[in-house]
Amino acid sequence: MVISSDRVRTVKNIVVYFSTPYALRLYLVAALLGGLYLLAEQLDVAVWPEVIHWRYGLLVGTAVIGFWVLFAGVWQHNLRMTVGVPIGFFVALRHSAMLLVGKYLPGKIWGVVARERDLASTGCTSQQVYTATYIEQVLTLHSGAVLGLWALFLIERPGWWQASLLALSVVSLIIIPQSHRLLMRWLGDGLGSRWLGTARLVDNLSLSVVSYARLFAGYLLQWLALGSILVTLQILTTGVWPVGPQLVLLVGVNAIAMIAGFLALFSPGGIGIREGVMVALLTPSLGLSQAMILSITMRLVMVVADLLIGIGAVIFDRRMRGSRSAVNARF
Repeated sequence: MVISSDRVRTVKNIVVYFSTPYALRLYLVAALLGGLYLLAEQLDVAVWPEVIHWRYGLLVGTAVIGFWVLFAGVWQHNLRMTVGVPIGFFVALRHSAMLLVGKYLPGKIWGVVARERDLASTGCTSQQVYTATYIEQVLTLHSGAVLGLWALFLIERPGWWQASLLALSVVSLIIIPQSHRLLMRWLGDGLGSRWLGTARLVDNLSLSVVSYARLFAGYLLQWLALGSILVTLQILTTGVWPVGPQLVLLVGVNAIAMIAGFLALFSPGGIGIREGVMVALLTPSLGLSQAMILSITMRLVMVVADLLIGIGAVIFDRRMRGSRSAVNARF
């Protein structure tokens, strides 16, 4: 089968277009529209509490802002540690918006592609971005799973269970990066001779135990910050501060539910999957009604936060490019 030169030219034009700032804006607008549609759907099925303790509203807002700041900071730290690419905090915040808003489009890969295209304009290679993104996903799943296991299996368990899981968690910080390095070495040896650059790529995906543990700590803090939003929503809807086992349960269940929604690749934002898992795990302790209220409220708060930060990313991107044009015009 012979591919005509016109088709090749068309494909090249599409690739070039998706490398432009206009394509990034189109992506953000499409993702924002997807988020708005999802928000409207959630409002239709929302289960509202009888009383909302609005005096704790500022607490919820603080938790959301804290999560976003930490999320951007961890991505900034990841890029610097893994591939040696320094970026500013507000650039990292824009990338965070691209990633989190992108989950409202089917496939959930568009945020990753948008980050790569944005960094490409600064001279960063696609290999560097995808390397950092891959490590980001590995550490996100690992740290979230550890936190979730602590919540699900350590509440009301004997002390030896706690000691065993603590030991297992520490050992995983050694075994996983070591096993991953061996896997990458095997892939490099097997594929490097066939595809040019493959050996170098998989070598970049390897992390030392110390580097892995440092990044793991950042992603674990990220999960704790995300769980704190659910905790503040429990306070907002009940007026009672959760303590002890309930506090641990809320933070850990949120991680498990988020991971389940993340793994549901073709569900925009993990809609339905995340809420179902959260309700199932929280119902035995909080009751069905409160579990449903928390799951839907958490979804609404996160969608609104994603939309606001996404709109902010569009405005910030436009102003930054406008200021660059003005500077270039002067010289």
